[in-house]
Amino acid sequence: MADLTHDQGYVAPTIACPYHLELWRSAPGAALLGWFRGLIAAALIGVAAAGQVRAEEVCPSVTQARSLGVIVPAYFYPTTDYGAESWTRLEGYARRSAAAGIDFVTIVNPSNGSFRAADPNYVAVVDRMDAAGATLVGYLSRLDPAGIERPVADVLDDIAAWKRFYPKIRGFFFDQVPNDDAGEKKAYYDQLLARARETFGEDALLIGNPGRAPHKRYRDLFDVLVVFEDVGANFSDVVLPKALRKQKAKRFACLVHTSGSLAAPSDRTRLCRVAREIRFQKPTGQNGGWWFVTTDDLVATDPSGFATPYDTLGESFDRFFDVTCWVNRLARCE
Repeated sequence: MADLTHDQGYVAPTIACPYHLELWRSAPGAALLGWFRGLIAAALIGVAAAGQVRAEEVCPSVTQARSLGVIVPAYFYPTTDYGAESWTRLEGYARRSAAAGIDFVTIVNPSNGSFRAADPNYVAVVDRMDAAGATLVGYLSRLDPAGIERPVADVLDDIAAWKRFYPKIRGFFFDQVPNDDAGEKKAYYDQLLARARETFGEDALLIGNPGRAPHKRYRDLFDVLVVFEDVGANFSDVVLPKALRKQKAKRFACLVHTSGSLAAPSDRTRLCRVAREIRFQKPTGQNGGWWFVTTDDLVATDPSGFATPYDTLGESFDRFFDVTCWVNRLARCE
């Protein structure tokens, strides 16, 4: 369309009522005109802002902010191509979490938690993550690679090694806590947890992972219990015992892998669904205050053939972090 204001045939209209022009030029008229222009501008800004909020909503079904911390099993070596990139990403996420007031725990796992010397590559990432504000916990295993229970003395030695070589960790992730016995291993864990608190202080964060609700004798041993660790397809079938649902959400965590098996049209909707079920459906759900969700599965990517669903961050970690921020703040993290 032609610009009529610059068209050669354009003739400026004649002002039929000069009085009206003089009215707008007067002091009262100018004030009224300024008020009217401000009203229109405010309305336009409000419409734009409303559109922006709608565009930035991550989980529209989550309309109330609640605390939901992150526990990342970071089981990848620091200097492989993928591992180096992943630890750098985690460092950035830890800084953003700290700035937003979101709890960000990272599980460090050199040599399956059993070693007698420091790995300088792990020392470096521990230092970086600690400086970024992450809470670092060391991995400890009850079973050896053959699935045989390790003597408690060996695990006690592991705790001492963590303190000697990685003193910046602030607790432990106790993997393979029994979930199918009557609490016979309580004395085993009593020794380990007592030593952990003696070595790292009463404020040490001690996480136990039975993978589902354990026998009641184990429930009060740990600061945090992993009450779900399984593929996404099985997540909605879990209902905690009433005794656990009455406790504080921060006592429980859910680790969901193979999240693509959840029935949902996209990663974002899957993540929003899991977050809602963990944190907002206490009467029927998991009542969790910590979570981790990954698309990774049990297919081994490590050259050794070791299979774990945590040897990568998965394909949706960015979206996982966005949903975490939304649940905590109803906004994105800067």
